[in-house]
Amino acid sequence: MYYRPGPVVRLYYCYDSVKLPRFAQQSCIICRYQATTAMILKIERTDTFGGEANYSWVDRVEVQIPNGLSDLAIVRRAKKEIGYSNHRCNRSDLGETIVLDPVGECVRIFIDCE
Repeated sequence: MYYRPGPVVRLYYCYDSVKLPRFAQQSCIICRYQATTAMILKIERTDTFGGEANYSWVDRVEVQIPNGLSDLAIVRRAKKEIGYSNHRCNRSDLGETIVLDPVGECVRIFIDCE
């Protein structure tokens, strides 16, 4: 029996000072780890009174999403989870919180990422 070595596996690491070649980004240990980690998206839907959030009733949803999503993708995912995917909304950013006001409804949606 002869020993046949398997394919050579190269492990690439990301450092701030070193830029990896394009082909190596898929096999980077750190990038692969970051791609599999997830953020928790906290969504609150509540009623309004006088244009402000009233919290007389609240629907809360927590969803895990992958890291690195854009704000637009986060908003689309949140709207899908609470059933507002086809509703037009006015959007405003409050630092780490995204607020959606569906047009024609007395409802406000808060989206937080952790």
